[in-house]
Amino acid sequence: MKTLIVNNKLSCQFSMRTQHRKDISDEKNSLILTIAITLLLSAFMVGCGEDEADVDTLDETDVQSLYKELVGTYDLFKLEGSADGVKLVLEPPSIAGTMTISSDQKITRKFKVLESSNFIRVSFEILLDEGVMSIMSIDFETEEVISKYTWDGEILTMTVDDGTTVGTQFWRKLNNSVIDLQPPELESEPEPPPSAAFVSANPPSGSKIAANATVILTFDNAPTDVTVSAGFLAGSGKTLRVAGPFPAGPLALTVTWADGSVTLTYIVVVLDVDPPEVTGGTVRDGDKDVDPDVLFEDGIEITFSEDIAGDIELQTEAGDDVRWIGWIDGDKARLEAVAGAELNNKTIYVIKGKVADAAGNETEISITFVTR
Repeated sequence: MKTLIVNNKLSCQFSMRTQHRKDISDEKNSLILTIAITLLLSAFMVGCGEDEADVDTLDETDVQSLYKELVGTYDLFKLEGSADGVKLVLEPPSIAGTMTISSDQKITRKFKVLESSNFIRVSFEILLDEGVMSIMSIDFETEEVISKYTWDGEILTMTVDDGTTVGTQFWRKLNNSVIDLQPPELESEPEPPPSAAFVSANPPSGSKIAANATVILTFDNAPTDVTVSAGFLAGSGKTLRVAGPFPAGPLALTVTWADGSVTLTYIVVVLDVDPPEVTGGTVRDGDKDVDPDVLFEDGIEITFSEDIAGDIELQTEAGDDVRWIGWIDGDKARLEAVAGAELNNKTIYVIKGKVADAAGNETEISITFVTR
């Protein structure tokens, strides 16, 4: 390698020796980011090279002079790249970058392409070998030079060429002062939610519940990843609801969440919501030509679909009580005649009453018939 002076400007090939292998790996990815615009260039290399002209032998004084000359602040004003025949040129605001080279041989850079950004710090050395200066970025496994910088006194140009993809960064020197670039603040990891413990259930475990009941669960903190073995889960925060329908009989309701589980036991009772119905009897609603003597002798019986309780009486069409005795036994209601309360011929009578089953479901009775 040789160093030459062209138009009184020193053009040097440099490469950089990084402190960490991570920086080398990032550097290899930098070209892909330039071309694909989805990754970030993430390494710094500096080098010297010239056209073939007069060759001057350099010494340690030149090395120290170049160190001082490179110190300062730079901004990124252009990216050029090509891969598989595709060429790209990016300029602000699509790109943005600030770089400093400090007197202690440190390079610090913040860099952004579109929505992607990175931050990097590396060290470098300017090596003098047989009068030629170079700074190398070394891959510790392959010992390859990964990229090069050229410096013309104002513009620092970095080129990365891996054989298939070429990318170039253009950095403009702003001044000889070094600003303090700090890494971007990383978003702190969200704190995990507090653990949740089961507090209570309403109705409490061991109760009898209806098939369509709702069990209310209370925790000391909001549980996560909650599942139930039966019913439908709803609600949020510290209070959840488990709604039926539940199968009739014994129920083991297991509630599982991220921090634990609990099993609640219930007896599910299917509630009777259907009122009793008239299923038969001595007379039916709308009957005509009913023999009043037979009714007086045998009485009147009405049969229901289930056991009932309540009142029943025989009335005239006008609503007057005929004074027959009414009573209920199981699923039957009866009317018994009394002396002096015979039924008249060709008369409208009405059996009136109200009955209810054990669940409290009520049925109004109104059965009209006409005697012969």
